[in-house]
Formats: sequence, structure tokens, C-alpha cells
Amino acid sequence: MLQLEKRFEQPMMAFADQEPPIRHYPIAEVLVGQPVWHIHGVLPVKELDGSIYRRRTHFIATKAGLAAGILQENPWENATVFVIVPPAMTASHLPEMARCMSLWECCDQDDPSLTGWGCDTDQGSFADPADGLTIENIIKGGTLWQVAAT
Repeated sequence: MLQLEKRFEQPMMAFADQEPPIRHYPIAEVLVGQPVWHIHGVLPVKELDGSIYRRRTHFIATKAGLAAGILQENPWENATVFVIVPPAMTASHLPEMARCMSLWECCDQDDPSLTGWGCDTDQGSFADPADGLTIENIIKGGTLWQVAAT
């Protein structure tokens, strides 16, 4: 969960009706010990006249499923995803930044009706704690997004 304050909002230049309703807050406070996904990349934007330009942009998501949706629903040319892993989920008990390698669906191995999302990073895998699942007790499902092969 992120806390945003109106006083930190910065106006953004909009390009007519083509721009999605995005609000820009350069300062956000993390309120709970949940992972935060930071998506960086380049999105092509098509103008009304048919011309295309590329915009470097970034998004922040507080759930693995939301991050996967942002990545799936946009035509990213390049996307790099970082995860800020909270202290309760790390061996060092300090927040760590990891590179997200894939996002996937999962379910509880004892109760398949309990579903959620998980994440593979360069430092290990975890189930999104917001879904109430743990990596030790899940069955991985379909991959929603993964780093493009180079």
C-alpha cells in the first residue's frame, strides 16, 4: 500500500484524449511491508495522424497481479521490472531490491480454490503475501509475464 499526498502531485502534460488518466507523484510512502513492483520501459504511442513515437515511462504496482496486468495490457518494447522486497521477506531483515524475472499464477496445494500470484527474481521466488499464500505451500500455474530472451 502506498500513501500519496496531494501536495506532492505534479501536473503532467497531456496530449489530448490519447493520454490515460495518470496522476504523477514523485514521492510515495510505503505503508505496509508488502513487495512493490517498479516497471520501467518504452511504450509506443500512436498519434491521430498515424505517426508513432516512443515514450520511456514507469509504473508502480503493489500486487504481483497488478504488475502482470500492466505488463500484459501494454505493448512494451522494452520492460525491466524491479521488486522492492520488504524486510520481513528477506534473510537480512532489510529491504532489498531484486530484478523480477517472471510473474505467474499459483494456488494453495491443499486448497486449490485459494489462488494468487507469484514472482521469480534474481534473488529467489515468492508468492505475493497479499494473497495469503507462501512459496512453500503453492503450486505454480501459468506464466503471466517473463523477461524477454536476449
